[in-house]
Amino acid sequence: DLKEHSGAVYCLAWSHNGTLLASGSLDKKVVVRKAIVGTEIEGNSSLLSGHEQLVSDVKWMCDSETVISSSFDHSVKVWDHVSRKDVVTYRLDGFAICIENHSTNPSLFFSGTSKAGIYMFDTRISPESPAAFKVMYCEGKGKINTVHSLTDSDLDNFIYTGDSKGMIRLWDIRYLKKMDGYDVLNEDAGRPITHIASSPKLAVGKTGWLLAVNSYDNVLRIYDSNKQTSWLTKNSQLEQHPINSGLELSAAVKGHRNKNWPIKSSFYSGTLVDSFDGTR
Repeated sequence: DLKEHSGAVYCLAWSHNGTLLASGSLDKKVVVRKAIVGTEIEGNSSLLSGHEQLVSDVKWMCDSETVISSSFDHSVKVWDHVSRKDVVTYRLDGFAICIENHSTNPSLFFSGTSKAGIYMFDTRISPESPAAFKVMYCEGKGKINTVHSLTDSDLDNFIYTGDSKGMIRLWDIRYLKKMDGYDVLNEDAGRPITHIASSPKLAVGKTGWLLAVNSYDNVLRIYDSNKQTSWLTKNSQLEQHPINSGLELSAAVKGHRNKNWPIKSSFYSGTLVDSFDGTR
């Protein structure tokens, strides 16, 4: 029971050490509490106030002390939950919809916006410096609802995005460019994508991973990246990849009966994926 919130809870995130839970709400607040039932932080949960609109997403940095939040007030805040103060506030062009940590570099994180922008922040650089963040745009292509950083250390220069027009796109963060030939329309009606998650690496001797994509049609689609991974691994130094090496749809998992509210997220459990035959 997240009683500290006075509005609907929109997002949750566990700290990396598994002891703290951060929640963001329509009441414009972030709350941090201990994960053990019945205990609180210093007698009270940490209440982080400062956003002027709803909190759209929360994430933890790897130290399990720093919380990142995004909001429809066009800002991303970095918080020290112990002192209950925002350490840094970044201003964005458009609603800040989502946050994603870089999979291998703890100093980098991303935020997607309502104006088709993907912001890449570097916490090693002073927030006053113009180099503190870089922006990638996909002009006129819809709101960026989700950003996913690939966990494969050989491919950590690439991120996926899912947008409000149902497109999955691949980006190279070294060149701040969308990869030509990799766009995938998730379903024919082009309904918004809400979340993207990837599996661990496939079994030894196989390449790629499985990608889980949620959308407003309440279907969880599973894509096989084998073809895409093979091309990227062999040509990772190229700035642009001229051939179409898209994801291949393996399965569409149905069963949710939501009304006016999409599947918000999914995740893979376990450390190794041997196969996926489209029946699970």
